[in-house]
Amino acid sequence: MNRIKLAVIADDFTGGADAASFLKRKHANVVLLTGIPLMLPDCDCVVFALKIRSVPVSDAIKKVHDVLLFLEQYQVEHLYYKYCSTFDSTPKGNIGPVMDFLLDYYDLTYITSLIDAQKSPLLIYSDAVLKDFKTEKKSPAFYTAAKKIESILSFIAVYAKDHNYHKIIVAGGETSGAVTTGLGYSSFYIGQEICPGVPVLIPEENRYLQLILKSGNFGSEDFFLKAMEM
Repeated sequence: MNRIKLAVIADDFTGGADAASFLKRKHANVVLLTGIPLMLPDCDCVVFALKIRSVPVSDAIKKVHDVLLFLEQYQVEHLYYKYCSTFDSTPKGNIGPVMDFLLDYYDLTYITSLIDAQKSPLLIYSDAVLKDFKTEKKSPAFYTAAKKIESILSFIAVYAKDHNYHKIIVAGGETSGAVTTGLGYSSFYIGQEICPGVPVLIPEENRYLQLILKSGNFGSEDFFLKAMEM
């Protein structure tokens, strides 16, 4: 039975690439997967990049469950659930339900990160502008428009691949997920970092293509120039 030092489940593709890049920086033999393979390639760390941030909670839990069932054939030393740093999700949220499922699956309990909070008062700060934006996002029209934009950009990426473009740069977590799914590749090698958390991804099935997935809040002002020049 193969031993896996660390398995990461990421709730979107840019988050998965982020985790994989830091493992690669520490010289881990890491591979990024976007689905369940027949078997793992040679690696000691594996990152499952799943598009589960903005799907119905039942779909998110099913995809995570599929990963856990697959990992049962390996000796996994550590499992890490990598969710969005800005807690983006559906209006009801998928992060909590997935965490609850993981705890139940492994029969674990948790310790709050605010364990010492009872000894001192807490301060919770909220931004009114951000609150209004999140309210606007709940409109059905917002999600309809977002899906159409994802579909158009995915079509463009597939067109570029079919016409022998060798580098595709995508910005945004949800868009990256749609584009990567549309391209149809399921296993990626981790290449050079353009900036912290954003590596070049090289599909195992197409070594001539470079895929760069940029999270919305990553990268300097000249990120795209650097990415194009690599």
